[in-house]
Amino acid sequence: MPSVHINTNFNSSRLQFVLDFIQKQFTNLQIRIKDSAFSSNIEGIIIQYGGIPSGSHYYISYQGLNEIENMDPIADYEKMEFPILFKSEDDLGFDIFSAIFWMLSFQFERKLNSRHKDQHGRISCIHHPFYKKRQYKLPIIEYWIDLFIKQLQERNQLVFHRKIHGEISLGIDIDQAWKYKYKSGIRSLGGLMGSIIKLKYNELIERIEVLCNIRKDPFDTYQYLNQFDLSRNQLIYFVLNGNNPKLDPNHSFSHPKFRQLIQWLSTNHPIGLHPSYHTIEEPDRLKDQKEMLEEIITIPLTKSRQHYLRILIPDTLSALEELGIRDDYSISFFDDTGFRAGTCHAFYYYDLSNERSTNLIIHPVIAMDRTYLQYLKYSSAQVLHDIGKLLSEVRLMNGEAHIIWHNSSFDFKAEWKTFDGLFEKLIQWIKN
Repeated sequence: MPSVHINTNFNSSRLQFVLDFIQKQFTNLQIRIKDSAFSSNIEGIIIQYGGIPSGSHYYISYQGLNEIENMDPIADYEKMEFPILFKSEDDLGFDIFSAIFWMLSFQFERKLNSRHKDQHGRISCIHHPFYKKRQYKLPIIEYWIDLFIKQLQERNQLVFHRKIHGEISLGIDIDQAWKYKYKSGIRSLGGLMGSIIKLKYNELIERIEVLCNIRKDPFDTYQYLNQFDLSRNQLIYFVLNGNNPKLDPNHSFSHPKFRQLIQWLSTNHPIGLHPSYHTIEEPDRLKDQKEMLEEIITIPLTKSRQHYLRILIPDTLSALEELGIRDDYSISFFDDTGFRAGTCHAFYYYDLSNERSTNLIIHPVIAMDRTYLQYLKYSSAQVLHDIGKLLSEVRLMNGEAHIIWHNSSFDFKAEWKTFDGLFEKLIQWIKN
């Protein structure tokens, strides 16, 4: 296996974190860091990172990896076909190690405050560093890595092979297990009165028919989803515990029918935590909700996605890791699709306060049904076109991707009527 040796005076856990991320994408690439001077007969490729360029060694200028909190790089669109960060005059044209770490440690998000967030505390895509040309629609980090690897190959007459990576997976968020059924008498009566007062007679008829078991509840889509025979890795259910009718409208974990449903779903697919709306302000709730859900499925929970995609970086990620969550699926735009962290490969959350790579894996989430309906207002054809382009980028880079859907998004007689028939095509892409 060809070895790549980094000669640098800037060795750190940050640099090792970036190098691990790069080399894990290839089957035959091994990168080692050397602090001291190299012997003259060392075998392999030598890269000098920082300092004064030396001889024929491949040179990357150090632009501040270890002081990155103080950096505010501007995306440069002029030098290449895709934007770069930390532009420099060296063999590559930018400090790729600083650029990757800046993206994967969410530096641009850490610098934003409440003025940059919506009413739910979420960061819009308009604040992304690559918003100018919407190039967050590309896995930019993989484009950077491919350029870097291509130059190494050409200079050294070697070939590095990308690994065939993970699957395209689907996450079903269960924010409301049933639209009408199994609710308290007061909530059911209130719903009936609301339909009458608002003159929603079709909804009133539907509600009565569902409650009388004449018609199936429109959110009861679990048998429908089961028929697609997705593997355990291709489908995850993220389950919300209802405790607020407006923001967390689900049934309570103590409800017998809801517990029965969760147990049945867990027999074929992983169950993930879907922390309630206020957990980012009150992280102690995370532990309670995790323990309640674990009591139902009788195995440890290791997957999570924040409700409303509300997340505070680093607070929420640190709280999840401390609870034993190993896979998070929350890093996604709410108002557009694409690669929020700039990558189509999963990566470990880096804890800046303790300068360590944690055990929490961040999975790239590229699209959500609600985004298409509410924010982009796309037709079914536009949705399929956009998802198709995103998945093409993922497969080009042998990456992985996760798509968010909801059990309630098949209510084609209500707000989701324009999406009828779309999901079946999406399933074909996921399975193939």
